[in-house]
Amino acid sequence: MYITVVAAALKNSTQMVDVECNEATMGALAPEYDWDDCRTAGWDKHARFGYFKSERQGVGRHIGSENDLLREYYAATHKVWKKAYELQRDDKGELILDQFGKAQPVLDADGNPVTIPLAERDVEPIVYYMNLNFPESMQPTATRIGQDWNQAFAEALAAAKGISVDALLDEVEAETGKRLVFEVRENTCSVNGINDYIAANPSMQDVVDEGTRGEGLLPGNLERTCAGLTNISRQREDAKSFTWQQAGDTRFHFIYWVNEDAPNGPLGYGPSATDVETGRIVSGNAYVYGAAVDSYARSAADVVGA
Repeated sequence: MYITVVAAALKNSTQMVDVECNEATMGALAPEYDWDDCRTAGWDKHARFGYFKSERQGVGRHIGSENDLLREYYAATHKVWKKAYELQRDDKGELILDQFGKAQPVLDADGNPVTIPLAERDVEPIVYYMNLNFPESMQPTATRIGQDWNQAFAEALAAAKGISVDALLDEVEAETGKRLVFEVRENTCSVNGINDYIAANPSMQDVVDEGTRGEGLLPGNLERTCAGLTNISRQREDAKSFTWQQAGDTRFHFIYWVNEDAPNGPLGYGPSATDVETGRIVSGNAYVYGAAVDSYARSAADVVGA
């Protein structure tokens, strides 16, 4: 238990401090403070269920910057709606943008943004990409993980909109052509991704030939080839720009397979880049330490075999 008090009560200064509630402290603070002013040092808001969070620390003139009262917590959540607020439009129906090119929300009489009812919102599908050279043998498993999360998100979003899961997926399919609200995709920098790009942009074949040095697309030359396609495609008017999902690019979510062995390292790690003012996940990442998993699998096989 602790209590936030004006330090002047302890004949110190005019600042506020947090002190432990005990017999000695409460005796010194009486009668200005009593046991009813004490609070439990904890936050029940995180006790109901687990989630990653963003923490933002405020500053007060009399409290400083380390007081619990000034901490703001936001659950790390994906953007699942295309729009959550009504946006201002001009007479022609065009969005009204501020000086930074950001759309402005419609405000109510109290100056608060007008939210769109959940039942009327459109779903924003979540897409995770496998990293470059993700093991081909593990890609079906990664896809299955995406299917499991798709079911979970579909049920949650359907409940929020007050409709069935099938009705929700019908809406998403009409918009995207897929019955998916969560998907794990192969990286564009892959044999399939490059072949699809060349089929649509045949004039870029010479870049692939140079990047592969005539050896064909192989794991060892994919990154060099994709770098060449990215650079040269921006210079040619007869080809669409080639874009792939590179490590560290916060425009995308990733599932990474880590091939390098890490002695005493973790089996998995899931850091995410979030907006500290809202908690929205900008770039979600899930690292699978594949070398460590393979090492454990070999050890287990040896134990069984012995």
